[in-house]
Amino acid sequence: MKAWKLVALVALVGLMMAACGSDSDGQTSTTTMPADEHSDGSDDATTTMPADGHSDGSDDVTTTMPADGHSHDGANDAIPWDGPTEPTVEVSVSGDPESGWDIVADITGLTFSDPTQEEHVPGQGHTHVFVDGALVSMGYSERMHISELEPGPHQATVTLSRNDHLDYSLDGELIKGTADFIVPGEVAPADVTFSVMYMDGSASGVDGPAVVSFGDIVEITVHSDVAEAVHVHGYDIMADVEEGMSLTIRFEADIPGVFDIELEESGVLLISLEVG
Repeated sequence: MKAWKLVALVALVGLMMAACGSDSDGQTSTTTMPADEHSDGSDDATTTMPADGHSDGSDDVTTTMPADGHSHDGANDAIPWDGPTEPTVEVSVSGDPESGWDIVADITGLTFSDPTQEEHVPGQGHTHVFVDGALVSMGYSERMHISELEPGPHQATVTLSRNDHLDYSLDGELIKGTADFIVPGEVAPADVTFSVMYMDGSASGVDGPAVVSFGDIVEITVHSDVAEAVHVHGYDIMADVEEGMSLTIRFEADIPGVFDIELEESGVLLISLEVG
């Protein structure tokens, strides 16, 4: 599955895009550290960087994610920061559809390690880079390049990880920065759309399995009265919905099977997706 096709549109309706501070060409560079967002939950799928998903620049050293090298289930599995200086992460995205998109993380406190280093050294490590909730690369510099993305809103997230690939946390939350940005162009309509409402502890809107055909572009909109992480099992997608707001996740249904889409923290099933 190509990363540019795996487009989880972290499009928080209404205030979210305004609060991110978009500039005149649709790019956004505001970030927080740490945020209350999740990185990917990955108890069911492995994500690696596809060959055409990014190209290394001279100052861009990256590697693919090993199948058993990292768990990204959120801050509960992260290790408290132990470096000498409290870290910060600010993420910005720039570029255009022709040249591609540069994700730059302005990081303080972390010392980048050598990719061959696997033993933990306090305050040392690398980054994990996510686009639209999907892991795309590990990075050993502050910059990485994405060569191709579909038109529409996107979100880049950068987390800090130790040499042994465990996430760093601070005050019980993952250390990360995010930036929302927009790729110009016409967004193709989805083949199938679903809408789910989560209110007062229960989900409504989709009765029974949500059946889609293999290869369909699927859009799932979740409205929630609580802040939660929406996890698409099997597709390695994790994205956050804010309290009282909506989240739209868009991806290509190119993995056959039956997959639960749930609220990660509470374990509430939103949709059972059947791809065939």
